[in-house]
Formats: sequence, structure tokens, C-alpha cells
Amino acid sequence: MGHTHREALVAEGGVTFVNVGAVSRQFQGDPSARWALLERHRGLWNVQFRRVPYDIEGAARWAEAHAPQGAQEAAWLRQGRLPQ
Repeated sequence: MGHTHREALVAEGGVTFVNVGAVSRQFQGDPSARWALLERHRGLWNVQFRRVPYDIEGAARWAEAHAPQGAQEAAWLRQGRLPQ
């Protein structure tokens, strides 16, 4: 899965889909970068969702200087969700 900006673990038709979430544009108000650790034990997969801090202010300043609608993007990065 991709481009949903939300963590997800879905099993359908014998296939497991994992979406780690987003490095930016989160919806939950937590601006951490997301990733997932997949480990296989005895033929079964285990998925652990992880969140880690990153240089949010640096990313926000870059967005303000370079991104279309940079001020809005920077606010989104800083808040971890769409600005109200």
C-alpha cells in the first residue's frame, strides 16, 4: 500500500499488506517519521511499526524555501497534521 499517510496492516485473500505511514504529512498529530520492521520467525512474519524523530524544523525550512505552497507544507510538517 502507499500514499495513504497512515499506518496499516491488512490481510486479504491470503496476502498481507503493510503500509508504514509517512515521513511527513501525518494525520495523527505526531510528526515522527514512520517505518516498519518485518521479521520472519518459524515461517511467520511479525510486523512492528516504529516511529523515530527527525529534523522536522530543517525539513520545514526546506519546504518554505522550495515547495509549492511551502508555508502550508511547513506548518503540516511542524504540527504532524494538516493545519486547521
